[in-house]
Amino acid sequence: MQDIDFQNIVTSDKDFTELSSYFSNTHLEQLAREVKFIQRTSSRLTAWMFFHLNTCLIKQGGSSSLTDMVALIWNQFGVKLTKQALDERYNLYAVKLMQKCYQFVFEQVLSHTHTMCNPAQESSAQESSAQ
Repeated sequence: MQDIDFQNIVTSDKDFTELSSYFSNTHLEQLAREVKFIQRTSSRLTAWMFFHLNTCLIKQGGSSSLTDMVALIWNQFGVKLTKQALDERYNLYAVKLMQKCYQFVFEQVLSHTHTMCNPAQESSAQESSAQ
């Protein structure tokens, strides 16, 4: 199996924008509560900010420091966090949140692809809903 050099993968802003388009702020907050990433109502770092930070704002996997990331959060969302506070958010609950997010996107893409590959299923589904 060949190792992948994630540092040299080139992606566009469009790729990340499309990824985040699968979620509303409310949906992300619900997922975050399910996996216990967000437990308090007074949390300054929302699930949307965390997801956006880890998908849209950081484009070169692992090359951003905590200092860079807290600056991005401040510049994008106006939320002031310490490096320590952000570092503490990278935990098992954060991993579960990101897993849930990617699983949801994967399921959406697969269901859309399956529908596109099986037009008979799509037309029968449309006929059923029309009745």
